[in-house]
Amino acid sequence: MKESIPKVNPEFVHKKMHSGLPVHLIDVRASNEFETEHAEGAKLLSMNDLNANNLLSKFGSAVGTDEPVYLICTAGFRAQQAAEKLHAQGLSNLFVVNGGTDAWVKLDLPTNKTVDTRPSINLSPQAQAQMFMGGLILLFAVKGMLLHPVFTVVVAIAGLAMLVSSVDQRFCLAKVFSDMPWNKA
Repeated sequence: MKESIPKVNPEFVHKKMHSGLPVHLIDVRASNEFETEHAEGAKLLSMNDLNANNLLSKFGSAVGTDEPVYLICTAGFRAQQAAEKLHAQGLSNLFVVNGGTDAWVKLDLPTNKTVDTRPSINLSPQAQAQMFMGGLILLFAVKGMLLHPVFTVVVAIAGLAMLVSSVDQRFCLAKVFSDMPWNKA
């Protein structure tokens, strides 16, 4: 039977961190998630890099045995997986922060946020795709009038694609725009 990893609430961990005793709050999310917002005092060791040897080399030989390790992710699922992995590798003083960073934030406990200095577009991928298609249609309409009538065929095809997507309530180009770097959080 698999031993259960205890879950603790974020307030408990926050109090422990300010008790003066050694406490390790390890965030197991990806670095971009961690950089966006994380519990104050948390250290990043993503799931991909997480193992007992890495933990011991970064935080000392007492971590996970004499000193408690509190694992946190977004909501608790990855932290649970991480705790089970570390437990299987011989560490025993492990706890999962119940509700993860979401719960930490909801309880208004201190966090660190990375301020994004990139200009914000604030347009949905759907609106970006519509702007792109509108510009494309306008460009080819002008080319059709000035250069060659074949460009009007491109306008007709683009117009038909827009018409079909509005009836179908999907727009494939919106998916492309949603994957663009400026739309990544």
